[in-house]
Amino acid sequence: LAPNFRIAWARKLFNLPFYFDISKTSIAVASLEGSIGFVQEATGQSAQPMKSIGTNISGMEVSDSLLAVATDRSEIRIYDQTSRNPKYTLPTSAGIVSLKWVTLGKTKYLLAGLADQKICLYALTSQDPLWTFDGQSSIYTNPVVRGNSLFIDQKSYIAQVSLSKGTLEKRYPTPGGAGTPFILDNTLFCTSPKRLLYAFPLTK
Repeated sequence: LAPNFRIAWARKLFNLPFYFDISKTSIAVASLEGSIGFVQEATGQSAQPMKSIGTNISGMEVSDSLLAVATDRSEIRIYDQTSRNPKYTLPTSAGIVSLKWVTLGKTKYLLAGLADQKICLYALTSQDPLWTFDGQSSIYTNPVVRGNSLFIDQKSYIAQVSLSKGTLEKRYPTPGGAGTPFILDNTLFCTSPKRLLYAFPLTK
């Protein structure tokens, strides 16, 4: 929308549902059937021609000029705006449920939640994860990141895990079960299947 709340531009990109994410100057798009590209934020015109990656896409995340896509071949492919081939390919041990760019220091990493309940942190310099956290009974394996920690539901508690080491730092008990957590105003929230809402204050 333009500042006056009128439509600035509109265009059709795909015939099927698609993912999109906004970087600093462009919008990354990816169709479920495996086409990816960047469009200009101001005009909606393609920054580069759309390209097919030859596999279905189950998720995507953009960071500056790098686009990470999760494929149905249990791998993460990372593209930039100009390359037709992936700059990096990271194999995973199971299907990818969630994908996030995270920053430690000044270096970017990829945090992946997998269908086998594992959470892995990947650097772009190696196909092996820096660490793997073996989770259990998470509903979506979709962690929430805050500072140097991530939070993930683990059946009867919320686990706080070190983002740099992958080790368990703290447990927040949730009798009656735990749903996917979220953080608001330095408070960790979690719903349970028994219609309870848990709230835990976090240190600033």
